[in-house]
Amino acid sequence: MLKQILSATKIVSLAIILSFGLSYALAWTAPTATPPAGNVSAPINASNTPQEKLGSLTVGSLTTAGNLTAGSLTTAGAVTAGSVSSSGLINTPTLRVTTGAAASRVLTSDASGNATWQAPAVGAGDNLGNHTATQALNMAGNNITSAGAITATGGIDVGSGGSGNHTYITLRDADESPTGVKYIHANSNLVGFLNSAGGWSAYWDNSNNQYNVGIVNASDFYIRGIGKYASQIRGVAGMYQSGNGACIVANPFTGACSCPAGSTAYASAKDTGSYYDTDLRRTVYYAITQYACYQ
Repeated sequence: MLKQILSATKIVSLAIILSFGLSYALAWTAPTATPPAGNVSAPINASNTPQEKLGSLTVGSLTTAGNLTAGSLTTAGAVTAGSVSSSGLINTPTLRVTTGAAASRVLTSDASGNATWQAPAVGAGDNLGNHTATQALNMAGNNITSAGAITATGGIDVGSGGSGNHTYITLRDADESPTGVKYIHANSNLVGFLNSAGGWSAYWDNSNNQYNVGIVNASDFYIRGIGKYASQIRGVAGMYQSGNGACIVANPFTGACSCPAGSTAYASAKDTGSYYDTDLRRTVYYAITQYACYQ
């Protein structure tokens, strides 16, 4: 009986071994080329032998003590290498160049394409002539200096109009002495010219009256109030003021509000206004005219 059991066990074991061997034999795939062609590519390993991978390589981060060369490189993580060389695109969300890094430095390339951190060039400036502005140029209180010329198709607005803000346009030439500089100035409803010391030379007020501090030197000028040129006036025979039917200031040549014989009165100025008379308890309006007598 025992012999029969052992014989059956041997038969079953042999059948199992034969079935496994047959399955491996059926799964075998013959080589597609004569050796050594058709060998499976070697896996990436830890050796110091240079390795090359033709397909894509996706890693969470990559660190190499040597050089990294790729046709293109895309990473969502960090890449640390002695140098990175790519014949295609390097696509990374951030880039860190640590050598020479400092605040406010700019990444600059040399003729070979090597990028390094450099301090901004002092006084290099920006060539504004290459730009087309899409909004107003705000200098934030800074000056514009060394301009050859300023050309505007519209107005030039000088001054902010704020309290204590006086506007000046300085006029000077290359041969001007320090005392020869002049200014165009606007302040307190006056506009005119200042001398080098800051005093008025001539100015106009809001009523278009012109005031000259010095002598007016002209070959002739027209006096609109009397309708004559200065060269047509032989002399002035006094002045007087009258208003509201009364003689306020008499002509010293006549003792009255009149001109001497042979001269004509011309209105040279007029003042109108009103005041409240406490005795009459009403507002009194007045119109005072100044006359000049010209011969």
